[in-house]
Amino acid sequence: ISEISTRFEQISPRRVAYDNFTTIDWNYDFAKDRIRKRTLKRRIGIKARLAEYYDHFQGWILVLLVGIITGFVAGFIGITAEWLSDVKDGFCLDYFYLSKGFCCLDTEFNQECAGWKNWFEVDSVNNIYGSVLNFLGGYFVFIWFSILFACLSALLVKFYAPYAAGSGIPEVKTILGGFIIRRFLGFWTLLIKTVGLCLSVASGMSLGKEGPLVHVACCVGNIIPKFFKKYANNEAKRREILSCASAAGVSVAFGAPIGGVLFSLEEVSYYFPYKTMFKSYFCAMIAAISLSLMNPFRTGKLVLFQVVFDRDWHEFEFPFFILLGIFGGVYGAFFIKMVSALANNVKLAKIRQTSWIKEWAIMEVIIIALFTAVVSFPFNFLRVNSTELITNLFRECKEIEGDFFGLCKFSNSFIIIFMLLFTCVVKVLLTIFTFGLKIPAGIFIPSMTVGACFGRALGIIMQAWQE
Repeated sequence: ISEISTRFEQISPRRVAYDNFTTIDWNYDFAKDRIRKRTLKRRIGIKARLAEYYDHFQGWILVLLVGIITGFVAGFIGITAEWLSDVKDGFCLDYFYLSKGFCCLDTEFNQECAGWKNWFEVDSVNNIYGSVLNFLGGYFVFIWFSILFACLSALLVKFYAPYAAGSGIPEVKTILGGFIIRRFLGFWTLLIKTVGLCLSVASGMSLGKEGPLVHVACCVGNIIPKFFKKYANNEAKRREILSCASAAGVSVAFGAPIGGVLFSLEEVSYYFPYKTMFKSYFCAMIAAISLSLMNPFRTGKLVLFQVVFDRDWHEFEFPFFILLGIFGGVYGAFFIKMVSALANNVKLAKIRQTSWIKEWAIMEVIIIALFTAVVSFPFNFLRVNSTELITNLFRECKEIEGDFFGLCKFSNSFIIIFMLLFTCVVKVLLTIFTFGLKIPAGIFIPSMTVGACFGRALGIIMQAWQE
């Protein structure tokens, strides 16, 4: 055994780096790490012991840095995306960099916010013509900003970081399985993914930022280890840090550190020892704390929306819970395999790769953004940001300030139910064609929006029945 180890020590430095689109040699990397540890233990002296202790705690230091940076990047994306979304409607007079929520933070309910100014607003004409003019002007500005943000995101992805498109989770799972994809987790991908994600979310298209945050976190988890020799020269060890980073990404996306660890364990990781589990939770916890320090929602919470259970459910509601579950399963099947009239989503992806659409990816993004803006603006539930819509759909009527677009008016129940179901159907169709564009985009929030709209409509029906 000693002769084999000596021989391995002689040939191991001669091995070249892994080529792109190849699979790593797990046994080789594990053996190389064991030899490195054995070499450290053979050394004598105080410096040798300190080096051994530093080597032991190097992983904890690394996941600490990954968690901190991931939390701050997620906070930046959330604040910037919200500001850009509000820019489509107007701007803050005193501080242009504030979103509408922050600009009108001290304004009492039912009072007009003096600090916020719409882009197109005519006050001199106080009749129906003035209202129509304001609507058309706001319509035009809304469409223009939506196309601008979507086009900028697509241009950044095409010319600077093609790997920044999509959610990135399937590729992250492939990389954690031992596959090499150069530049997919590089600095330029991180930069363009961060900026492009803010722009694509602000464009108003049916997409989300929660899924891509896993890709962003893994980019951080791939860049920081390059400054630590222990992980820079060992692809198998670096996969442990990437598992921790993926947990941090889910943690900052949904404010759930334990959920991030379970996601990393069950969904993305190929190699997940016990020590990686503890480091993943530590990294996810630090990322959540860093995000809370930024306080992006000014509420002291990690997420903008949450469910509060303040009463027990009744037995007669059980069939309707089953109905919600059936709807979720049917929607999932419908999304994956569309009916022949709308074509299969997989076929649509193949068409994008083989037809003329491949050469006109930016134009495709502009067309989808234009169609989404034109359809969304006239309807209140479609015009608002998906996260804001979900936030108010999750709340009870006593918690909704100002009765969000008549959501709690029992006299308008039929109209609200129709609008919620209409929003649900439109979101399904928009998500089908939006997911797969060459821009950073996630699918968690659109799917949650569809479920929330249907669930709230069913809840209003139950309330009407009870009344």
